[in-house]
This record gives sequence, structure tokens and C-alpha cells, in this order.
Amino acid sequence: EWDGVEQLQTLLKLAHDLMAHSAGASTRFFDAECLPPIPEWRALVAWQQRLVQATRTVEHPFNAGLILEAWLADAQSLWVRQAA
Repeated sequence: EWDGVEQLQTLLKLAHDLMAHSAGASTRFFDAECLPPIPEWRALVAWQQRLVQATRTVEHPFNAGLILEAWLADAQSLWVRQAA
């Protein structure tokens, strides 16, 4: 039920907390125990940058379901790469 802005904001918060936790800092939005495994740093930074770039077009009338699916597939690739 969330719109694209809310979905993207949540993914950005997740990226922030993963980066903070990786650096040994406290998380701001999620409990550290609830976070998924921390991906490789460069992949995490690249993902966060793609999310920031997506903020430029988040209110464009894309198909909301498709854009969310693309964002989640991009996020999932962080952990798929790590497991390989």
C-alpha cells in the first residue's frame, strides 16, 4: 500500500543502517539484530548511490509495481553476490 516515495525512503534507510552498522556505528532506523547480513562495502555503496539516483524520478508515473520489483531485485543482488 506504500507509494514509491515511502518504498524508496525505506530502502534508503536500510542502506544507511547497513552502512552504519558495517562501520561500527549505531543504527538509526532499524534494530541491528533485524538487519540482513552486511553486503560487501563497495556493492553496498553502489546500491545506496543507485537509490539516491532513483529519488530524482521516484514521482514519475512509472508502473509502481514494476519499479518496486526492480528496486527489490537490485537489493537482492547484494546478498546473492555475497553468497556466491
